Amino acid sequence: MLAQTEVEAEGNETSAIPALLQMLDLSGYIVTIDAIGCQKSIVQLLTEGGADYVLALKRNQAQLHDDVKEMFSSEREREFVHLPHDCHQTVAKDHDRIELRRCWATAAPEFLDYMNPDEDWTQLQSLVMVECERRFPDHSSCETRYFISSLPPDAKQLLAATRGHWSIENSVHWVLDVAFREDESRIRQGKAQHDLATLRRMALNLLRHEKTARVGVAAKRQQAGWNGEYLLKMPQPLDAIALGDLPGPCSEASSLLYSIFCSTYWRAVPSPASQTKAQPPECALSPLVVGDRRPPAARRRAR
Repeated sequence: MLAQTEVEAEGNETSAIPALLQMLDLSGYIVTIDAIGCQKSIVQLLTEGGADYVLALKRNQAQLHDDVKEMFSSEREREFVHLPHDCHQTVAKDHDRIELRRCWATAAPEFLDYMNPDEDWTQLQSLVMVECERRFPDHSSCETRYFISSLPPDAKQLLAATRGHWSIENSVHWVLDVAFREDESRIRQGKAQHDLATLRRMALNLLRHEKTARVGVAAKRQQAGWNGEYLLKMPQPLDAIALGDLPGPCSEASSLLYSIFCSTYWRAVPSPASQTKAQPPECALSPLVVGDRRPPAARRRAR
């Protein structure tokens, strides 16, 4: 992850994407964006920055989507006999299923002129159709998606770009949801949600740089919470990376980073002061208690 920006409460990603793109030097790179980023202003911003784009088409660009879909459907019925195009297919087998991905790309001038008569889509060179077929033992499914691109109609390159688009979902968002349980977080007060999201991503980067344990991120967090020696193998120093001039691991923010970094199963425990008073225990988050080793029954009673 190179950069991120917060979407305003009353806004959407359309207004946030230009601000995010302006943070980065994208010259010479291929940028892929979901359909919400398929906007003429964003295309202009990308091309002015020297980047190429592969943008998904959906209902937010209804006319363009329908025109591209109709063009490929008609030409496919005629087996692309009269359409100059490039085609590429990949086959993969995993998790008891076979996945076939096919890509067709064309730069036929008559279609490009029809789809982009005013040249509002800057440097548009290719119209793309990608078909993904999944075959399971008892059923199969097929999904077809459409794209526009500033790249030449190289089907192999375009198929790799469209598939690589999901790497940020699989390698970042999915990991945060599963290994860090980000979706289960109910923190809403002030800027805490934003701050914790930043710390989680920082912790994820540090965990990925630790190469001695050949296990997943969740297992690394658990091992770091149970084994101090393994924790010290992580890229150092955590405090300098995360907190700049703040003092070391005794600071509250530093302790919080260590807790997010290494503990999957940390829990709220009664604070020592509350145990000496005749009142309902006030639960205080103890970030330095990582890895609750009590039996399940004792943990349930504590909650």
